[in-house]
Amino acid sequence: MTSVTTALGGRYRVGKILGVGGMAEVRSADDERLGRSVAVKLLREDLAGVPEIRTRFEHEARAAAALSHPNIVAVFDVDIDPATNRPYLVMERLPGTTLADEIARGPLEPDRVIDMAMQVVDGLATAHAAGIVHRDVKPGNVLHAGDGTWKVADFGIAKSTESIDTLTTTGFVLCTPGYVAPERLAGDAATPASDLFSLGVVLYEALSGSRPFVADTAVGTAHRMRTEDAAPLVDHRPDVDPGLAAVVHTALERDPARRFGSADEMRAALIGLGGEPSVAPGVNPTVPVRRSTDSPTHTAPVAPRPVTRSVWAPTPGLMRAVAVGAGVAVVAALVALGAGDGTPGSSVPPSTVPVTTPAPTPETPAVPSPLADALDRLDDAVQP
Repeated sequence: MTSVTTALGGRYRVGKILGVGGMAEVRSADDERLGRSVAVKLLREDLAGVPEIRTRFEHEARAAAALSHPNIVAVFDVDIDPATNRPYLVMERLPGTTLADEIARGPLEPDRVIDMAMQVVDGLATAHAAGIVHRDVKPGNVLHAGDGTWKVADFGIAKSTESIDTLTTTGFVLCTPGYVAPERLAGDAATPASDLFSLGVVLYEALSGSRPFVADTAVGTAHRMRTEDAAPLVDHRPDVDPGLAAVVHTALERDPARRFGSADEMRAALIGLGGEPSVAPGVNPTVPVRRSTDSPTHTAPVAPRPVTRSVWAPTPGLMRAVAVGAGVAVVAALVALGAGDGTPGSSVPPSTVPVTTPAPTPETPAVPSPLADALDRLDDAVQP
């Protein structure tokens, strides 16, 4: 167990560890000044002395703290523990479960997935508008607040679209295998489009119970993500509306240019599936908020932001996705990869490893990308 000051900042009474991941540990805590329960995320003690990682953590913690939206886990405070010299952030602690917990119990109903997707994509739209790309969208980072609200958590490895990717330039990358977009596997920078691909993987998994790209090794999974299209969702869930399947497959397009042009565009597609807007006084009425099936009286507040309510037109990629609705079934379960990055319920840790290009092997096709060696190292952690 790593060391930590009992009362951080003279006000946060730190309790038990909730999770430990690739970059940080998360502990329960009580804010004695405001009398509320919070979660404290501290940079791992063994990484606190690595300048690149420390700078990334501190910069992005402040960027996440600047985001304010009902579908983003709120960050209340950012500071450094003087006793251990470890940066930390303080965030809201939610009483509900994560999407990973729910998927572990079986596929979700389509209406619940649409409800969740609309709220998650709205949170991502706010982050993208602020120049922040999440880079680790996965079920463990989608939290249910218990009142019908879904929130995106853990912007701790997020990247400002205007900042220099310090860790990449020094030979480190951060990602969660199985959810990272194909262009990132090829070494391209993270963009809003790569977040939408990851969300497409999340939606596919929530509806089918398995990820769309499966192989025996992490490198094999990466190869499939770069070279193959996802099996038609209808083969796993014949009851899923073709329009919803088309939205998922459009998000999963390997070519970023064929995905939705923005999170707002993806949200417009979800509205077209039957999402009804719920308007609070003084809130932009063009922003939809669906009521969760487990909380029919919930109305989530939405921050004002101009959104065009034009009739949504499907992209060519979306039309192709509908056309292949009766395609060949390919179903498998992608392996679980250990504990998450400190978020309760998270099942796959982001990886922070040196990157080199691996040599081809007869058993598994080589992936010619800067992430291949990093993924290969993760194979040791794969459970069948």
